[in-house]
Amino acid sequence: MPLETLDRTPPPFFKQGPSALSRLVVFSALALVLMVADARFKLVQPLRAAIATVLYPAQWLALQPVQMIEDGTGYLTELKTARKTEEAA
Repeated sequence: MPLETLDRTPPPFFKQGPSALSRLVVFSALALVLMVADARFKLVQPLRAAIATVLYPAQWLALQPVQMIEDGTGYLTELKTARKTEEAA
């Protein structure tokens, strides 16, 4: 084995970055700072409103099966109550 192969730097896949604990601490502190800044200065309220506006149709579409089941259950319950009332009369 030639000696020059041992002198090369490892590929980027094997290079180690910051440890998991240090990344956790940094990103936790960043999240805390962003939450405090948002609570005080309402920084992301317009962004949040825009995202909600864009996602509302998808949310509505995803809730339609649940709404149909609830409506069907309510209809069948009312039908059962009406039949009992009609039989009792």
